[in-house]
Amino acid sequence: MRSKLSIILDTTVLFLVLWLLFFAWIRFYSRQAVISAILGGVLAFLITFLVYFLNKKHSIKITLDKKERDTASKIALNLNYTSLPNILNYFEKILSKTFYTKKLKNALILTQKTAQNDMHSTTHNTVHNTTKNETHASPTQLLLPQQTNLNNTPSNSPIQSNTENYKTNENNIYVTKALFVPYFKNSEVSLETLSKFIIIAKNNNINKIIFCANDIQDDARSFAEKINNIKIEFWDFFLFYQDYAKSSAVTLPEVIDITKPKMKYKELLAYAFNSARARNYLLFGLLIILSSFLVPFKIYYLISGSILCIIALIIKVYPLIKR
Repeated sequence: MRSKLSIILDTTVLFLVLWLLFFAWIRFYSRQAVISAILGGVLAFLITFLVYFLNKKHSIKITLDKKERDTASKIALNLNYTSLPNILNYFEKILSKTFYTKKLKNALILTQKTAQNDMHSTTHNTVHNTTKNETHASPTQLLLPQQTNLNNTPSNSPIQSNTENYKTNENNIYVTKALFVPYFKNSEVSLETLSKFIIIAKNNNINKIIFCANDIQDDARSFAEKINNIKIEFWDFFLFYQDYAKSSAVTLPEVIDITKPKMKYKELLAYAFNSARARNYLLFGLLIILSSFLVPFKIYYLISGSILCIIALIIKVYPLIKR
């Protein structure tokens, strides 16, 4: 998942590049710099907005609040220090409510449940990131194509579970079951790892692999995009938590606890009035006092700066008096 800062930087760079491109060409024909700059800015803004809108439309949406994000982060951390059997048990208990599951040595085989369960589950919309494109589907539809046209079946109606094959529009892959790989080893999913599970999938007559992992190497993603006869998806754990684990009562044994205990009032006061912070209080106080000469409402700056300077002096002098 991309951070907000990354999105802002990418959008800004795209706008500047487009503006420069349009400005140069319009300036070449019009010879008027101001008009060229304005028209270039308008065109660059329109295209940048269009790209942003399309990316947002297909982007992964996470609606977890802060408490839920903290819980998901804690589980993801503990998964890195949990034994593989316990990891498989954790994911199997959660996914068994939506899929038929079969446990292998280091992965799970997921199979679509009945059409009745499909119909019930379509009321819960989820989003998952695939190597081909980002699609919107319900949990039980993840083993099926989003737009299915088999025997003229409408794309929005559930397909009977006894149908032999489900055909995608993307590259004619028939999907009846998927290999689900929870990969949490404090390391990225490498090309070697990907190749290993491709062999496992083929040995089990499976042509879809789902990796649930925190990090994936670029060469593994690149190779996954080039494969035509196997559909490979990479799921982020935050999305898995949002779509599956959050509504489940299944818990993971805690191995690592990094929760910071809440500070008491005395500890907060001791932290705030630590002598090591006296210099910062003094510098900020003097800076605010100096700023009072540049603004019309001097009194507020003088009061704030004076308070900080007095606090700095008290912090420094009090330990000497106490001795």
